[in-house]
Amino acid sequence: MKWLASALLALAVLLASGCDELTGRSSVAVIDLDQVARALGRDDVIAQQINQATQQLSAQLTEVARTLQQELEDERGRYEVVGDEAEKELQEKTAAANLRLQQTQQLAQQRAAEFRQAVINNFRAEVQPYASEAAKARGAKAVITVATPMIWFDSSVDITQDVIAKMRAAGLDNSGSSAGASSG
Repeated sequence: MKWLASALLALAVLLASGCDELTGRSSVAVIDLDQVARALGRDDVIAQQINQATQQLSAQLTEVARTLQQELEDERGRYEVVGDEAEKELQEKTAAANLRLQQTQQLAQQRAAEFRQAVINNFRAEVQPYASEAAKARGAKAVITVATPMIWFDSSVDITQDVIAKMRAAGLDNSGSSAGASSG
């Protein structure tokens, strides 16, 4: 009976590890999206899209700062005699303008992060059918991406090169074309 408990425990550990001992296949596949992007020339395209969006947001932010500065200068010009009350009012308006600028900067940062995530999500969605096909061909039931928290994985579950080959075969390789192409 003790051997049965040991066998059941070993089976549970085996199943929990995601490996089917009979087929030698893992139920999880691993993909390095950064490597796929580099191999297909999409890393430059994605970086360019993000850079363009960041430049546009920066230009808008600069315009807001310029407008706020001009409003403050106009307000200062309205005061002929600077007294304590006028100085206090001007300080309040300056503080309000600074707060508005900070809020605009935060919004710009948020929009940049959202745009970056959208570009990455578009690339992930484009890769997904090829990753799914490659994973299923290896008998995997799930695909995870290589990420900072991942310390180690067996290279036999890595489908990165399979996905790159499938995407290249589908004509999705931008590595030899101009950087102006879209990543979808």
